[in-house]
Amino acid sequence: MQNKAKIITAKVLKTSMDKSAVVSVERLVKHPVNGKFIKRSTNIMFMMRITSV
Repeated sequence: MQNKAKIITAKVLKTSMDKSAVVSVERLVKHPVNGKFIKRSTNIMFMMRITSV
């Protein structure tokens, strides 16, 4: 079995900090009772590493 990496798309929310950014990742979750899909989002802060060649 091959492990395939899942590609996640995110929306940049804030880049006002020097070396980090805040992004929002949205996913669809099925409602347990009525079966409709609901958008859920998670805000993630990460460090940007800039390397010069």
